[in-house]
Order: sequence, then C-alpha cells, then structure tokens
Amino acid sequence: MIMAWAIDDILPGIVNARDAGLTRVQMKKKLAKEDRGKLPGALKSLIDAKEIRGPIKHGPSQYYFASGRGPSAEVTRVIISKLVRDSGTKLLSLPALTKKVTGLNGHFFADGIRLAIASKKIIQLSCGASKYHLHCDVAQDYFALSKATQDDPPRPSAKQPFGSELTMQAIRPVFRRLKAEQGGLGTVDIYDLMKALGVSKDTLHQFLVKEAKAGHLTIHPTTTVQLRPEVIDAAIRIPGFAEPFVTVALKDEL
Repeated sequence: MIMAWAIDDILPGIVNARDAGLTRVQMKKKLAKEDRGKLPGALKSLIDAKEIRGPIKHGPSQYYFASGRGPSAEVTRVIISKLVRDSGTKLLSLPALTKKVTGLNGHFFADGIRLAIASKKIIQLSCGASKYHLHCDVAQDYFALSKATQDDPPRPSAKQPFGSELTMQAIRPVFRRLKAEQGGLGTVDIYDLMKALGVSKDTLHQFLVKEAKAGHLTIHPTTTVQLRPEVIDAAIRIPGFAEPFVTVALKDEL
C-alpha cells in the first residue's frame, strides 16, 4: 500500500516529477487528508524560497515545477529554432509555427520566438502583413555565408564608393536619399540600393541577409509583375517563396 504524502513530501515530489511537473490536484490527492488544507501555504512558501515555480495554468489545471525545470521561454526558443530548422526551405508562417508549439510550451511562444530572433537563430521575413521564418543555418547554406561574413564587419571593397565598409551607418544616408527621391516610400528597391552603393549583387545580398538576421532591416517580395528586368535580376530569391524579394526597409526608417 502506498503511503499518503506528508506536507514535507511536496518538494521531493515536484522535483521527482522533473519536466512533467505536478498539478495542484495531483498533489492534493497524494496528501493525507489532514494535510490537504496546508497545501496552498506550503506551495507559497516553496515559491517564495525559489524552490519551485508556478502555477502555470493550462486548461483547468495549475502546474508546479522545480526551479530550472519545465517549460520556459528558453525551452520554447529551442523548440521553435528546431522546428524552423527542420522545415528547411519550406518557410513556416507565424500561425503555422504557433500551432506546432503546443501544450505548456505554447504559453511561452511570444517570448520564445522573440529570443530565437534576438539570438540570431532564425530570421523573420515579412510578406505583406504575414511573417515567415527561415533558420540561419539554411540561410547560411543558401547564401554561402561564411562565419566571418556573419560575425565580422564586411571588408572594404574596391567597388564601394566613399571608401568605407558596407555597414548600416554607410548605407543609411544612401537609403534616405533614395527614399526621398521616390517621395518618401518606406521601401527601396534592392537594385537601386545596389547601384547607388556601387557594390556587387552578391555582396549586397549577403549584407542584407546578415542585417535582416540581426533585426536591423526587412526585405520584401514583389507584389506586382510589372517590374523592370534589372530590378528582378537584383532581387534576393529565397527557397519556398515564388516571388523574389525586391525591396528593403530599414527598421528605424519606417
């Protein structure tokens, strides 16, 4: 016969449950009848002492976990990064990704995806009002980005005017000039930016992908077929998207 828990058995029980945690109802059923009324106070004391975390509500249940165990924003970040990586060139939309992060981890989805983007594990791409996600490893394979390209400032290129490195600081005034010339429209053609900077298409593509991954800018697909051939030729093509990405917008210039 299994003995009923005493109040001191709550912490070891939650610890032994590991990442599955225990619900308040489960603990109450395990406790001896005379100790069940002490459960709320015992849980509060353990939370205040940072021995456990909770409650995390899921459906009608309230879950408790040992500190460092159970679902969290960091755990959800890892799950999201793996889902995006495993999808390869089949880009996952925000709603599709949300549906795949289920159970208790779903409560941490917003923070998890924010961390995945901030840690540069995934890139968030905009297509109109929709958001899609590409893993940095897939982007690296597709755009042949070296580690130096990702982590270090680009080296000066002989093709670049004004003799400076291709950086956000260098392209910002050029972007602003092009934006003003077209009447203040928030996005600029990648082709026009490439010509104004005097850099090669591959150099600019690698830079834009790197900075999109860092969250400094966004790239956008075409919404019309009536584009000049040179604009289409200068566009970034991403697996899983039929339309090429033809425009760029700086996050702090919108």
